[in-house]
Amino acid sequence: MLGVLVGQLRFLRTVKPDSRTLIGHLWSGLLCRCPKCGKGRIFGFSLKVRDECPVCGLSFKAHDAGDGPAVAATFFIGILALAIALVIEFKYEPEMWVHVVVAVPVITLGSYLILRPLKGIMIAMQYRYRSVEIEDDNLGQM
Repeated sequence: MLGVLVGQLRFLRTVKPDSRTLIGHLWSGLLCRCPKCGKGRIFGFSLKVRDECPVCGLSFKAHDAGDGPAVAATFFIGILALAIALVIEFKYEPEMWVHVVVAVPVITLGSYLILRPLKGIMIAMQYRYRSVEIEDDNLGQM
């Protein structure tokens, strides 16, 4: 028990307090804004992360969201698509093509809409806790 507490205290020492709280960083990520200034956009076109913030110049090169947001989106959208398919099947008993016509847009649009905020949150958390792979003077500044 004491070892867990000591580990948590060591982790908390690595986080430098600033005017931005954890909730502020989460909101920045959810709105796909820069975690440093909260104004610049993280994404350029579609799901491509910009090289740097157009407002404050924070480099996003080392902030990689990886597969975490994709896995979470798969779970959320999969549950939503399954629920919609079950409701349609048991309430209306339609032909199979109706399921395809309904499921494809739900899965495609849902995945696209949920991936941006999830990637934004992941980048904001990497910024907050400085979990980046390269050293740069402009990374992790709080």
